[in-house]
Amino acid sequence: MGLEGRVAVVTGSSHGIGRATARALAAAGADVAVNYFESRDAAESCATEIRGLGRRAAAVRADVREEPEVERLFGEVEGSLGPVDVLVANVGEFVVKPVADTTFPEWREMFRSNLESAFLCCRRAIPSMRKRRFGRIVTVTVAPVERLGGSKNTAAYTAAKAGVLVLTRTIALEEVKNGITANAVGPGMTDNGRVEPEFRELMLRLAPIGRLATPDEVARAVVFLADPASSYVTGAHLPIGGGWGI
Repeated sequence: MGLEGRVAVVTGSSHGIGRATARALAAAGADVAVNYFESRDAAESCATEIRGLGRRAAAVRADVREEPEVERLFGEVEGSLGPVDVLVANVGEFVVKPVADTTFPEWREMFRSNLESAFLCCRRAIPSMRKRRFGRIVTVTVAPVERLGGSKNTAAYTAAKAGVLVLTRTIALEEVKNGITANAVGPGMTDNGRVEPEFRELMLRLAPIGRLATPDEVARAVVFLADPASSYVTGAHLPIGGGWGI
């Protein structure tokens, strides 16, 4: 129960990796805010599961691509659960297209949902963490992000994720003196329950381990980085890729 008494916000936690992370943080002792944008019923059911673990929970709708929505999200969480100790910036849309076929709105949306949402949430969380001299920020990238010189058909997505890693490591440098760590997890091919059959086959071919990851496997890595005992780990990128990107 290393996170007992701590409050966590997990963006995009009504399903997939976010949902598994919210549950895992609760199992480790944290009270958790389940953020969602569209899937209210799924978010409420996740909050119910967390309460079943004996922890407090709140399901809060907010579009974390928008600054006023991020402000409202944190305000509601602080009012119901208390100051935020752990932020997991998990939100991020995905598009598979060659650059020539990617529209500018699609390109821009990859950066809004993946990079700008992480920036807005981190910026909002940091001042309160500074005051308490404790904070854990965990962002979500993609397993081979540090090794990709190019990314066929996923340029917008991987460029945004590379930006997330730079953002994370910059925060790690800037905030280490304030008791705040910032790290990233890089999921590989993960079965989030919403993978189309044809894309699933492609993912399996790309995964050296021969299977897809489960959201729970990613969530366990997040809990490790969020734990108060992981105070000497900051600026790290932890790939959970089953060998993808080595």
